[in-house]
Amino acid sequence: MSISYATVAELDEIPDDYSGVPSQTAKEHVLERASRIIDAYCRRRFEEVEVEGELHDGTGGPTLTVFGYPVVSVDRQVTDGTAAGTRIYGAGDLLVDDEAGVLVLAGAASGASFPVGVRNVAVDYAYGYAAPPLPIKEACLLLARKMLSAHYHTGRDDYSAGTTTAKRWMPEVTLVLDRDVRALLDPYRRVGAA
Repeated sequence: MSISYATVAELDEIPDDYSGVPSQTAKEHVLERASRIIDAYCRRRFEEVEVEGELHDGTGGPTLTVFGYPVVSVDRQVTDGTAAGTRIYGAGDLLVDDEAGVLVLAGAASGASFPVGVRNVAVDYAYGYAAPPLPIKEACLLLARKMLSAHYHTGRDDYSAGTTTAKRWMPEVTLVLDRDVRALLDPYRRVGAA
């Protein structure tokens, strides 16, 4: 099962204008779909991710920018400098700009730096969100409500699961994000990401 940024109980708290009463399964499906639309628009997921051994080029400077942010924690950073040998820095040796994903060696003022090299710095860290930010949850609920409404509903689809037949709602996934939804998501959108 995929992760949703809001719950069915939260969706049920919003007054609806649905044509018909969607089932619990239909609501779960639509919330998951809304969450994936948010992921695609923002070009990232809103959950905590642990990374081991993310490789970076050493620049000879005291800073390094990891690929995932906001940074939740840095477990360790290993530098394999060919001339200096292998050095292991712990979380206490690094200053972290959580929101930007920038690691700075604590001894940078005294000349500490990551040795120059190609893919010679490995970082173990966690990034993301333990829970989705409130604007993300609000956007998910707005999208789900719109997809369940009669305007976005494209009909029901039968599908078989073993010997039983179930029905699920098939919301239109090519809908254009409304201005109110974009306003909630834009601060979290990664620009220029693939």
